[in-house]
Amino acid sequence: MRDVAKGYTGETRFPFILQNIHRYFFWLSLVILVFLWWDAILAFRFPDGVGIGVGTLVLLLNAALLTLYSISCHSCRHLCGGHLDAFHTRPAKYSLWRTISRLNERHMLFAWISLIWVGLTDVYVRLLSMGVIRDLRFF
Repeated sequence: MRDVAKGYTGETRFPFILQNIHRYFFWLSLVILVFLWWDAILAFRFPDGVGIGVGTLVLLLNAALLTLYSISCHSCRHLCGGHLDAFHTRPAKYSLWRTISRLNERHMLFAWISLIWVGLTDVYVRLLSMGVIRDLRFF
């Protein structure tokens, strides 16, 4: 006896194929995260040397929150161990999969927090670029 109906095609036909697009957006988000982390690292550079300002912390938190959102995605969870049939052969992958599974439980929370923070970061950078405010520098 079959577990599924004879005509079942899985996620290979419309509209279910659209669910697979999510996996490709995960890979795209990793490319974007590289640029965000690069910008956060560059924010430590000032004309007179290395330092930390409010803008540095804003950009660091922005990259960190978006990274947390991305790695809590079920696509990352599947990539890190969801495809294995037996975890006992790969204990490190199992540990990573469990950690990401715990993060995945809060994926929507991370989505909202990172979305709000991206908006605030954009406003902060915009105000700085327009000269409305100055970046407070700690050292």
